[in-house]
This record gives sequence, C-alpha cells and structure tokens, in this order.
Amino acid sequence: MSLKQTENMLTHPIKIRKATLDDVQDITPLIAELFHVIDHPPRDSFDHVVENYRTIMKDSSHHILLAFIGEEVVGLIHFFIRPTLIHTGPSALIDELVVAKTHHGRGIGSQLISKVVDMCRDFGCEELEVGTETSNTKARKFYRQCGFDREAVLLEMEIED
Repeated sequence: MSLKQTENMLTHPIKIRKATLDDVQDITPLIAELFHVIDHPPRDSFDHVVENYRTIMKDSSHHILLAFIGEEVVGLIHFFIRPTLIHTGPSALIDELVVAKTHHGRGIGSQLISKVVDMCRDFGCEELEVGTETSNTKARKFYRQCGFDREAVLLEMEIED
C-alpha cells in the first residue's frame, strides 16, 4: 500500500452501514466490476440488477452492507440467512462480495466479512458459507485468510429457457 493510500485511509476511515433503497445507483458500478470477474455473467442486460436490488431490500432474510470511504461506496456484501434441516440454528450464505478495484488491498473486504460474522452471531447462525468460482484464485485465497475452510463443494447448474 502506498503512503498516499495509507494517508487517505487515515483521513477517511472505512465506514460500514446497511444499504437502503436510495443506494441503488451507488452500487451499480460495483456490480459492473463483479460482472467482469465472474466466469458466466448474466446473458441479458444489466437492467435486472436494479429490480433485483429492490426485491432483495424488501426481504428481511437478505442483508446488504456497504463500505464507504468518505461519501464513496467502495464495497458491498450481500448475504442471506435461512433455516436448514440439519442445523439447530440458521445458516448464512454470502451471495456477493465486491470491493472497488481501485480500493483493493485496504482491508475493506475483511471488514465487511467481519461485520457479517458479527451479525450472524447476533442472528444465532451456526455457520457462514461462501462460494466463488474455481477460476477466482484471488477470492479463494482471500476467503481462506478470513477463516473460511474448504468443507464442501458447491456444484452449479445453469438453467436455460
């Protein structure tokens, strides 16, 4: 990390808060960045993101947190909590985590994960899961550094019309 980046972090600490409906336009650049790193981005346009965001914000089992430096949204994490048949408490799954490319290496992703872990404890969750594409070696390394272990394999099937 450069001296300038370190100084910027000291003068503008990272703040994390729950997203609101009003944040939808601020998250679209982050989602666009996410589309560039996933192996199979959606086939249709980007327009569905706004509609999905609005739907998710109405569902109390879904949570979106935003990370800010100053007024700029620099990170996003979306997770949801659900009951399972085998656990006595709920389980949580991180669906999306993205940090603006210009802010990688500043601990933003780690802080978002830490906040989610705290929230999961408050919700009585027994586990927190995350999946990433096998080709995304940086993400897999990051999640291991955050304390995630490879305990299962996530298999995926694309559903075609």
